[in-house]
Amino acid sequence: MVDLIGCNVILEDGTVLGEVKHFDRFGANDVATVKDIYGKEFMFPFLKEVLVEVNIEKKYIMVNSKFDEVRV
Repeated sequence: MVDLIGCNVILEDGTVLGEVKHFDRFGANDVATVKDIYGKEFMFPFLKEVLVEVNIEKKYIMVNSKFDEVRV
């Protein structure tokens, strides 16, 4: 998970949602904390149902439309 810190979280259409700041483990899943361009933080569970692609080399995590259902 350390490799993912600093990655941009993006939607499938390329919209940047923010940058991963850190991960926590709450129960069964890792939870990413992301800071958006306005400085506001939000969290989302790192679930395969939400992830489209994780590209460590290009520093991004692509999420699908289910992202809005799990984001807090």
